[in-house]
Amino acid sequence: MTSLFPRTIDNVYRGQWLGLALFVLFLAVTLIKGTNSILNTRAVVTGADAIPLDSYGAASAEAVLSLFALLSVGPLVLVLLSLIVLVRYRAMIPLMFLVFLAEYWGRRALLALNPIDRPEGAPIGLYINLALAAVLFIGLLLSLWTRRAHRGVA
Repeated sequence: MTSLFPRTIDNVYRGQWLGLALFVLFLAVTLIKGTNSILNTRAVVTGADAIPLDSYGAASAEAVLSLFALLSVGPLVLVLLSLIVLVRYRAMIPLMFLVFLAEYWGRRALLALNPIDRPEGAPIGLYINLALAAVLFIGLLLSLWTRRAHRGVA
């Protein structure tokens, strides 16, 4: 538990190097994904997320696009915070993995409670997000697995 909530928030990453690599990979993909969702909102909504905008009225479609773009800002803020953690407070990397996992599963829970009617099966975006959640989970485990050089160090 001391790796997840360290007593001292220093710049020492105590987990496995692969966990750190997965963290950087996840941040890069999330940055690209979030930026693309803001800049190419319509293409992402109708493509990766398979939301049938054409079946909505013009005002409804615009509202969906606006909300989708707004929803993309949150993960980008977390990426910026994570970049600060990566540069200055590496002891917090396991906690950031947990924060991203909580954000992902919170979104999944809300979608389960408020499903979107889609004409086709599961959209490709679901599989991309599931893969990213798996990367987060594996990264969290690796970040909590203390390297020998840091065993016994709080």
